[in-house]
Amino acid sequence: MESFLIRPDSQRVVYVADQDEDQVFEVYSVPLGGGTVTKLNDLLVASGDVFAFRIGPGSQQVVYVADQDTTGVDELYSVPLGGGTVTKLNGPLVTGGDVIANFFISPNSGPVLYRADQDTNNVLELYTDILQAELKALFESPLANAVAAGIALIRGWAFDTVAGEVIASVQLFIDGVLDADATCCSERNDVRAAFPAFPAPNTLNSGWGLTKNWGNEASGPHTVRVEITSTSGQVFRESRTVTVVKPGDFGFLDQFTLSGATAGIVGQQLQLASVQIRDSASHATATVDMAYIWQPPSQQFELQTSTVLAQTAAQRTWAFQTWWQALQTLFTPASVSAQGLGLRIAWEGPVAGPVGGVDLVRGWGYEQAPAEELATIRFFIDSVQNAVVVCCSPRPDVAAAFPADVNALLSGWGLTLNWGNLSSGPHTVRIEITSTSGEVLSESRMVTVTEAGTANTAQVTLRLRRDVGAQALRLVRTTTS
Repeated sequence: MESFLIRPDSQRVVYVADQDEDQVFEVYSVPLGGGTVTKLNDLLVASGDVFAFRIGPGSQQVVYVADQDTTGVDELYSVPLGGGTVTKLNGPLVTGGDVIANFFISPNSGPVLYRADQDTNNVLELYTDILQAELKALFESPLANAVAAGIALIRGWAFDTVAGEVIASVQLFIDGVLDADATCCSERNDVRAAFPAFPAPNTLNSGWGLTKNWGNEASGPHTVRVEITSTSGQVFRESRTVTVVKPGDFGFLDQFTLSGATAGIVGQQLQLASVQIRDSASHATATVDMAYIWQPPSQQFELQTSTVLAQTAAQRTWAFQTWWQALQTLFTPASVSAQGLGLRIAWEGPVAGPVGGVDLVRGWGYEQAPAEELATIRFFIDSVQNAVVVCCSPRPDVAAAFPADVNALLSGWGLTLNWGNLSSGPHTVRIEITSTSGEVLSESRMVTVTEAGTANTAQVTLRLRRDVGAQALRLVRTTTS
């Protein structure tokens, strides 16, 4: 025996010895109290040997250096502690290249750091590889214990730490019931920059999200759970509670009238009293008091509470007619292809004009030909591509408006954008949608970025605009005192 290590839980011993053939050193594992010996390395080439080994954190893997595949070429391998499939960790070596026996395993079972003349012979450089698959993910919004109202983007990011492994599914559950499959995986340059040690294609293509109309849920608390699975079999689950607020208990508002309303400040709340609202589906109306609070993450006033003062139901004789008219009004496409069946799209927000804070760029689109689908959605700012947009989440409202089109249901798209990252003033934004048929539709609009003062602390006068879809008050103009 040449060397040995005992795993931290004192259950097994790993050792190197020329046990089966004289002067051929291999790596073995055996229970500490004795028992069946397991050879861990694969069959060695002639004159091959195992030179060094370590037990990985968690005692799940053994990493070793050996000239296992080619005589005189030392490479890095990993294998389960109890035996199993051997995985080569290093990349292809140039002629004459070797992995140095002195390597390091990250304490969290993440990257293995090793030195090798992998790319240029006799030039030692530092490399990393992943010891075992891990699913890294973040559920970014909605936040835990937040108020959920209107149309919002449920989003986050996720990636598998092993090259070649991808996200297989992202599922959203509301109160334990599957609500929708989120779309994955859009580009996230911020995630790639934050995790440089992991495969760049994995970290870059990690964004997931879907648009959700919280007006379709009952008012009150709900448990929201996201469940993400990768092709390596890793699973990420996270749950949180949100409270749905629906003014007038309406699913979607097509009227929000302030002509008879009053505004006031109570503590940190912006309160609107006697607001007249109307439900887009039934045309029922209500008079409500509403309270908003400034939310730093979104840089806008978000709805917190709504109290009904008076409510009037729609007349039954024309309820269906007004429901259909509302859908046609709300979801008439912003741009429709005239070529054959073609693309049908609507860019719902932001509208042209002032913008600010963290906003939801959203809309819907689909191919009317059943065999075709959306291929890409790209968002541009001042003619420069800003993002590849996540698509296509369920939009039951669009499906109801266009019942003859089978692709109308999975048509929602959206992304969150921090307008504060842009300079104040006018900018041209453009959405470009391409289908698998090769058809392209593009729409542009002009927006003006506003900001709430440039100093660390400032007294400002704010001008706000109601975002009916998102149930928020958006900043459209500021004046610094």
